[in-house]
This record gives sequence, structure tokens and C-alpha cells, in this order.
Amino acid sequence: MLRLAHQFDAATHAWLRERLPGEAVLHRLSADEPWAVPEGTTVLLVTNGKLRSLTRTKPSWAKDLAWVHARPTGVDEAPDWLFDVPHFTVSRGAASFAIAEYVLAALLDFEKRLGDIRVTSPESWSGQDIGSLAGRTIGLFGYGEIGRAVAKLARPFGVHILAVRRQAAPEGDAEFVPLEELCARSDHMILCTPLTPATRGLFDERAFAICKPGMHLVNVARGALIDPMALSNALDGPIARATLDVWVEEPPPAGHWVYGHPRVRLTPHCSSRGPCTEARLHVILETNLDCWLAGKPKNMIGRVSRTARY
Repeated sequence: MLRLAHQFDAATHAWLRERLPGEAVLHRLSADEPWAVPEGTTVLLVTNGKLRSLTRTKPSWAKDLAWVHARPTGVDEAPDWLFDVPHFTVSRGAASFAIAEYVLAALLDFEKRLGDIRVTSPESWSGQDIGSLAGRTIGLFGYGEIGRAVAKLARPFGVHILAVRRQAAPEGDAEFVPLEELCARSDHMILCTPLTPATRGLFDERAFAICKPGMHLVNVARGALIDPMALSNALDGPIARATLDVWVEEPPPAGHWVYGHPRVRLTPHCSSRGPCTEARLHVILETNLDCWLAGKPKNMIGRVSRTARY
């Protein structure tokens, strides 16, 4: 029998009740006790920001789990045992367009300097030099759903796209290069790859030392990709600006240097937000639920690899 527990709102609960077979058991978990999962649960739907609070040791209620679906895409905070559930999916691609829009806005803000050239008095009315995306080289560290969405929005501006990707991609889609070349050639470098043991702290003193002078760094992935002190030093060197939607510890503690640094634009992990994201999240959940009910779990969107951990 299907026994589904979820952490979603009342409207989603009502929608699930309509979609599930009449004999299915449906349980909505409270915000105060998101992990009070009933014994015998076979399907678990997890909302944003909850994986980090899930116990690191496998709880007794998890023994019958056959499918776990997480609303967020990143699973770097998930405990090891969760990757052993037969079917583990995330909402991969749901926020890619919203994040790509955020990235493009950051690139244009850097080039056009709208905040710097604002006129506030007759004395400040003077000619200003501003940049252009045309002819710039954009480096994408990660060429999955988000990286490809950024490339799609940026190409009409006449940019050249470099990319680093773990797996091969179709020829002509971008120029695929090693990380060292990405750092050395990019005018704007965007970090949009999952956080894994291989990528944690990858952008350290060594990586920043070979970055192109005047580079604009954008991180919309995970804060832990970057060594914070290495970035602080690089902001006095090759990095002209860092646009950061993520940080190692969110939020950074009061008084942290990242808040007041003149070359940093820090935002509160919001690049994925937007109406298009919400609509896509629902489509992915609906698609995966239909696949599950039809007995075709291998057709579900966003299947997580046990070995790659994303």
C-alpha cells in the first residue's frame, strides 16, 4: 500500500489527496515536527531547507521508504543513508531560468555600472565610461540545467561561452576547457555546479592566482565552493567584483567582512525565486508522482546518482 508523508502546505495536501488512489494513506507533517514521519511510510516529499536537520543516522521510520522527492535541487546537506533509498529525486531544472535571469542581471550591472553613474546633482552630470557584454568571455563552471540556461540568455549579447563540465556535451554548444583555462580567460566566471567532495573549496588561493585581472565572479551554487579568505585576498587582486547569492554559513555572522566589502554584492540566496520556479516545481512533482503511480520510476525527473551525489 502507498503511504505518503509530505512537508508541503495545505493546498498541496488537498491536491495530493485528489491525485492518489483512494486506498493510499496520506499524512501531512507539521512545520514544528517535520521529521515525525509515521512508521511504514513508503514515499516522502521534502520541502526547502529541511534536509540539513534530518538525522545523520537512519531512523526507524525510513526502513520502508521506496521514494524520496526533495523540492530543492542541492542535496549536499542530505545524510548518507538517504542516497541508499531506492529512488531519490530532486526538482532539477525548476529554478534554472530564474537563476539565469539573476546571473544576466548581475553581468549587466557590472558592465553598465548603473549604481555608480546615477546622477544626483548638476555637478555629477558628466560623461561616464560603461562596459558591454558584447565580445566578453563568460566562463561557466558547471554546464547542467543552470549553466545552459545562462548560456541561452547570454548568447544574443554576442558573448563567447567557455564551460567546464564533468561529462561531455554536444560539440558546438560551448567551448569546453579545463578549469585553469576557464579562470585565465573569463571576464565573467559563474559558479553553477553542485557541491561535492571534489568541488568543496576548489576556488582557493591557487585558483584565484590564475584568474584574469578584472574578472567578475558570480556564485549561484554553494558558498563552500569558495575559500572565503582566498576570496578576500583575491578581491584586492584579480577579482574586480564578486556577486554572491550564497555563502558558506548563511547568513554570515554579524560583522563579517563580506557585508561591507566594496567589491562584493551579497544577496540572501534568492536567485532561484520567482513565479516561473514555483510553476516548474509543481510540474516536476506532478510528473514524478504520475510516473510513480504508473510504476515507471526510472522515468522520473531529477533522479539523484548514488555515486555522484547529485
